[in-house]
Amino acid sequence: PGVLLLFTAASQVTFIADYRPPSSAKHLMDHAEEQKMELEALASIYFQEFHLIDAGPPARFVLDVEAAESESPLRMHIDLEFTYTPRYPEEAPEFVIRKKRDITDFQVEDLQQHIRSLIEQNLGSSMVYSVAGGCARMAHGSL
Repeated sequence: PGVLLLFTAASQVTFIADYRPPSSAKHLMDHAEEQKMELEALASIYFQEFHLIDAGPPARFVLDVEAAESESPLRMHIDLEFTYTPRYPEEAPEFVIRKKRDITDFQVEDLQQHIRSLIEQNLGSSMVYSVAGGCARMAHGSL
């Protein structure tokens, strides 16, 4: 985003405050490359908990997220399904929470709000690892 000043033949200035230059192929390639690198990192970090559904574009994948208090028999377990958008990470990925074990509908709603907040805080950079970690920490502390 930026400012664009247009000068007309009559020397009048037209001010466009929310100008966005057209996307170039190079910029789109940057998004695709960043997405590819994040997918490789997630597959490496999460290994068995990472499931690629569709390499895309847009890529779609699932992370198994499990959290439990060390001495508790309850183990909150969800699947987080993410789908990249063409401009990710500049725009939010799509996500779905799938309940697996020991989590209520109310807790899922809280988790969705928490994920939206984490995504908003991390726009512009690869964020799935941060979002998944934030889900596990939230589950440890308040679910």
